[in-house]
Amino acid sequence: MIVMAPRDENELRHMLKTAVDHNGPIGVRYPRGTAVGVELDSQLHDISIGKAEILENGDDVLILAIGRSVQEALEARQRLQKDYVRVTVVDCRFVKPLDTNRIIGLARRIPRIVTAEENVCQGGFGSAVLEVLSDAGLTGVAIQRVGVGDTFVEHGAPRILRARYGVDAAAIVRAAQKVCCLASAQTLAEPTICTLN
Repeated sequence: MIVMAPRDENELRHMLKTAVDHNGPIGVRYPRGTAVGVELDSQLHDISIGKAEILENGDDVLILAIGRSVQEALEARQRLQKDYVRVTVVDCRFVKPLDTNRIIGLARRIPRIVTAEENVCQGGFGSAVLEVLSDAGLTGVAIQRVGVGDTFVEHGAPRILRARYGVDAAAIVRAAQKVCCLASAQTLAEPTICTLN
């Protein structure tokens, strides 16, 4: 079973074409609410199964995001740039199968990682990334998962719920600041005190 999650309405169109053309079961998870408002491609194309897409490049923090959280990750990147934090943002696109080669390669280069999803953390996308890193034997990686805790989420406006449950751009910024502090603490002999906004 393949599981995809689009970052916007344009990618959703390509994912639907991919699902129709694929010989096997595919699930597409898309958020409720209004579309992002991006320009739509004139031609539809299949997306390579299990291939993530690097949207922005930076050497300080790696944000691996899935679905609508990619938009929040891009917004977080803009905020972090103001503090001179350079961020790589990856639209992972597939929860299953994950692009393990790309994730491992990027994690070796940027061992300060934030995963971002609009799902429950336990058993979710971030957990799958942790499994990939563990199976690859990667150590010395500072990682923070941004997702919903093990709690009931009531109905409401998506933007309000994202802020309330800590899955918005501000939460990703805090997680990125925290991984930078954790990485600094691991490399310094003296304890490091981190201040998170």
